[in-house]
Amino acid sequence: MDYPMAYLARMAYAASYDYVWARRRKGEVLVGDDWDQLVPEIHERSTEDIVAESFLNEELLLKVKSLPLRQREVITLIYMAGLSYEAVAERCGMTVATVRRYHSRALYTLRELYEAVAPTAEEV
Repeated sequence: MDYPMAYLARMAYAASYDYVWARRRKGEVLVGDDWDQLVPEIHERSTEDIVAESFLNEELLLKVKSLPLRQREVITLIYMAGLSYEAVAERCGMTVATVRRYHSRALYTLRELYEAVAPTAEEV
């Protein structure tokens, strides 16, 4: 993963889109100051938050680099380049079903890698 910040930006965009969509389904509309809750103020970030974010970015980058080549390629194109399954399939010369399978396996592997280092309830 060459651009972990792009990945995080894409995830933030998706989360804000999901939030707005959920509010819209409930018949709520964001007006005025409601938008402020979607975008945290820059000055609210502490040094500890910045260091933790940097560490998480680097950790994610290492885990993505440990994926098999095709899984890494699919994950990078979907999350970093923002391509659809169809566009990834065309670019990589695969079927859409194959792209979905690589994507699913890569996410499963990443979850497993994160669970392997996460402390258990007994350790906390």
